[in-house]
Amino acid sequence: MIRWILLLILLGAAAAGGFYLHMRLTVPSDERRIQATVAILRSEELAFLAVEREHTLSVVEIRENDPIFGGRHGTVMAEIAVVYGFDLKKISAKDVTVEKGRKLRIQLPPPEVLSCSVEPSSIRYYTKLSGLQFLRDQVIGRNLRDELNRELALRGIRSIRARGSLPDRAKLIRRFNFFLGPLFEKQQIKVVFE
Repeated sequence: MIRWILLLILLGAAAAGGFYLHMRLTVPSDERRIQATVAILRSEELAFLAVEREHTLSVVEIRENDPIFGGRHGTVMAEIAVVYGFDLKKISAKDVTVEKGRKLRIQLPPPEVLSCSVEPSSIRYYTKLSGLQFLRDQVIGRNLRDELNRELALRGIRSIRARGSLPDRAKLIRRFNFFLGPLFEKQQIKVVFE
């Protein structure tokens, strides 16, 4: 009888030891691991002069009602940053003239939107699809969020232009001549932007 009790205690200890090792080796510990991977997808040479940055709240809404499939509604709101200025790669040798050895005239290209970016932390989605619309989207391969995202930056740029908040070319030229002209006075060179 004592032999059986000792055998059961031994088997119990072996099982407990096996369970302990299993838990120690397979259950994740409290250790926190953060891994970052950086991959360069593309590298571009840029030569632009940013003169204005405008932040705006862009709202895009899609509403579809189908008598068979039901409603498909989506709204996205996000902060859009638009950078406006001159692409200096568009300046050629014919746009730069030297007069009397001490006056430099630079003909700037028309100002344009240089970049438009969405602030990721500001994005808010509100979507509602009927069950049949959801199934239809899955079958034909469309995605309401993707459609909203495609329109987001375009609407942001359009709203900024519609409000007229981006400065015109003449105002930017005056700003350049006011701020950058005095920088060259020590060299006794007059720089004029046109």
